[in-house]
Amino acid sequence: MHKSQTDGAGYKATAEQLQNQVKSQEASIDRLHAAVQQLEKEKADAHSRREEAQRQLEKVEEASKTDRAERDAAIKDAAELRGLSEGLKAQNAELLSRLGRDDKPDRSRKG
Repeated sequence: MHKSQTDGAGYKATAEQLQNQVKSQEASIDRLHAAVQQLEKEKADAHSRREEAQRQLEKVEEASKTDRAERDAAIKDAAELRGLSEGLKAQNAELLSRLGRDDKPDRSRKG
C-alpha cells in the first residue's frame, strides 16, 4: 500500500501542477483577449479619426476650389475693369483735347 500512496501523492501533485498551468494559461488567454479588444477599439478609433480627417480634407479642398473660382472671377473682373479704365482714359484724353481745340478759336475771336 505504501507504493499506491506514493503514486496517489504523485498524481495529486501532477494534477495540482496541471491545474496551476491551466489557470496560468487561462490568465494569459484573458490578458491576450483584453489586449485584442483594446487593439480592436484602437483600430476603430483610428478608422473614425481617419474618416473625420478625410471629411475635413474634402471640406478644405471644396473651400479651396471655391476660393480659386472667386479669385479667377476677381482677376477676370479686374482685367475687364482695367480695359474699361484704359478706354475711359483714352476717351477723357480725346475729350480734353477737343475741349482745348474748341476753346482756342473762341479765345482768338474774342481777343
